[in-house]
Amino acid sequence: MESLETIIKLTYWTIMALVAILFLLNLQHTIRAVSPENRKMKPGDVWMQLLPLHWFVLFICMGYKRPFTRRK
Repeated sequence: MESLETIIKLTYWTIMALVAILFLLNLQHTIRAVSPENRKMKPGDVWMQLLPLHWFVLFICMGYKRPFTRRK
């Protein structure tokens, strides 16, 4: 049962990552379609939105959830 939960979680996060990447690709293409004098940002700067996600994943992977688990 535990492996099924792991598979479901992994599938969920994979789909969410795919949706985020497709959204950022669409946003990048949209900004690229705007004339340079009307842009507020460069098309490649949309990928900076992934930085908070990077820090969240790093936080989880480094095991900072450990102090919040119940000790036996």
